Amino acid sequence: MTSADDVSFETRMARVRARVSHCVANKSPCYVSTFAKTMTDLSNSQRRQATIRIVELLKRDKSLQFKIDTIGREYFAPRTAGSPMLPLPPPSTPRRVAPSPPMPPPLPPSALPGTFVMITTHLHLETLVASADLVAHDGPIGVDVLGPTAALAVLQLTVGSTVFFIDCKSISPALVWHELRATLQNPFVPKIVFNVYAFGQILGAIAETTTVCPMAAVLDLELAMEAKTGAASSDAFHALLAMHGMERPPKEHCHARAAKALGARPLSHDLLETAAWHSLLLQRAYIKLQPWLCATSDRLAQLEDASSVRITAALTLCERQVAFDAASQQLTSVELLPQSTMATSPTLVLHDDNVADVISSLLPAPWAAHLLVPEVLPHVHDIDLDVGRRPWAWVGGKRLFLAADPTATVGAPDVARVVAAVGGFGTDNRAGLARQLHRVSAMRNRHGDVVGVTVRMGRYVEGCAGMLADILADTTKNVLFLGAPGCGKTTLVRDVARHLSQRHNVCIIDTSNEIAGDGDVPHHCVGLARRMMVPCLNAQAAVMVECVQNHTPEVLVIDEIGRATEVEAARTCQQRGVRTIASAHGTLRKLLKNKPLRGLVGGVEAVTVGDANARKGPDGSVHKVCAERCDAPIFDVIVELAKGEYDTWRVVLDAAVAVDAILQGHSYEVQVRTRSTTAFSMSMEQA
Repeated sequence: MTSADDVSFETRMARVRARVSHCVANKSPCYVSTFAKTMTDLSNSQRRQATIRIVELLKRDKSLQFKIDTIGREYFAPRTAGSPMLPLPPPSTPRRVAPSPPMPPPLPPSALPGTFVMITTHLHLETLVASADLVAHDGPIGVDVLGPTAALAVLQLTVGSTVFFIDCKSISPALVWHELRATLQNPFVPKIVFNVYAFGQILGAIAETTTVCPMAAVLDLELAMEAKTGAASSDAFHALLAMHGMERPPKEHCHARAAKALGARPLSHDLLETAAWHSLLLQRAYIKLQPWLCATSDRLAQLEDASSVRITAALTLCERQVAFDAASQQLTSVELLPQSTMATSPTLVLHDDNVADVISSLLPAPWAAHLLVPEVLPHVHDIDLDVGRRPWAWVGGKRLFLAADPTATVGAPDVARVVAAVGGFGTDNRAGLARQLHRVSAMRNRHGDVVGVTVRMGRYVEGCAGMLADILADTTKNVLFLGAPGCGKTTLVRDVARHLSQRHNVCIIDTSNEIAGDGDVPHHCVGLARRMMVPCLNAQAAVMVECVQNHTPEVLVIDEIGRATEVEAARTCQQRGVRTIASAHGTLRKLLKNKPLRGLVGGVEAVTVGDANARKGPDGSVHKVCAERCDAPIFDVIVELAKGEYDTWRVVLDAAVAVDAILQGHSYEVQVRTRSTTAFSMSMEQA
């Protein structure tokens, strides 16, 4: 150090001595972690170096004794009478000391930018903890946990260019935590993690805590990446590498936390190498982020605080918690979003649209009585009446017979009563009730007589589209909702129309008057959206184009695209700059097998490729004729709904990438959004 630095250090030393003297006078311990308060003008690295130097000098003070408390915190206390001095030099009489076991040799590194070592015994772990690699290391330590449970876990520490894999199965989680607690809770050594939700519960089990953050001075690079880019990316790891010009690690598919990969020992070399790649690349990324992290005096501290909050939450949660920024409507991790700027989750309000009155008016009183029970009424989905058969309803996914007498059957007058209430059916054999959302569908015999009806109870859930606020706020994205009948597509489309109509000119192409109800006046659930009716199914494509030509909508909402002509009409609307929101049956994979409809996501064509691009099939055979996407998708975002999972949706943010992956025989990435009471949780999965 220069003389100026020595003077500065002496001043700091004097401040620390004054703090220690104050604690000694009050007979209380003086924790080493408090020394940092006298060095707020230094960087983290300088602070750590100064603290180490001060601690070494204070250890020479005969009036003080250096101790470590039960949770690994270092402190100085006044030396009482009879308390031992610092350890004396070894006696002159020679002693035989058992040598420490050597560290295991590094495994073959391949092209790895470093080395990795497997720690499988308690003695080797003790050697690591006492070694200069860990004690004298003043840089960041990368932390990760691989494994489905604490008993099978492998705790991963990255120190410099070496990755240590510590096997909890062969050592035991309790001993691993006992040896590493002081290191992980040292406030002067930064710890680097990435998406701690992926392993927080396992780390908590190793540390035997569900309420207290088990690490100090920790930074989650996923949060840092989000803070830098302003976006909660679903692929932040690869975005982080790309931002700093780093290539993806090889064999990424081997980096699994599944029981299958970690249940057996010895562990796969490919798994360890890939995990080491991830950790070493994160260390490099952290170094490249340093100028940005230190650009302002409080940025790093704020991100470390947010990371600590995230780790504490991850002890009991396994999915990333997100909310919407009230100003930008962008999805943001809750740890980075102040409470004052967090958009409040809309309260879901279920409107039954006079279900009880409809049931009473359409069914004989004895049958209706079975459905008007308070515990049953909210769960009534369909009512099926077929001439000559017992009447029943579908309640909560189960069949409920409406007549206790098995000989009681539906008569022609019972069906005629329902037909009279709706006043007739269209060419699609559907009808509705004026300004209501309930739908009645007819079953006819070969002579055209109605011999059965299905009454579907329509409800609308106000606020259910809130989980897609960021996607709906992006006016450039066309959205397609996919799912089986009865999974909630129409309910969601209604609320999307209401949500968008508050700011945009929205027009609904109502195929069967199911979105906005029957009658000339649209149901109030669609807000300010306008509605064009479709006289028959074959005319729907023409009505879509007519709407764009005559009424200049900004957003076109269509329920149930089901024919090739409607696909072409949707493409016409897209090319004219009109945003399209629509629904269709099935899943993304099934849609690609549906020849009339796969144009919604770009279509498929067969191409012949050369030997270099030929693909191998599962049986090893080579295919030179491959399926490829032939056009840009009409819909940019796909939202898949599943029956019974009304609070969990699977969102494909880039339909083109997903379609290409499917056609190449690969899985594609899906963002799983789940509604909770305070926010949303978000996770990624392969589909």
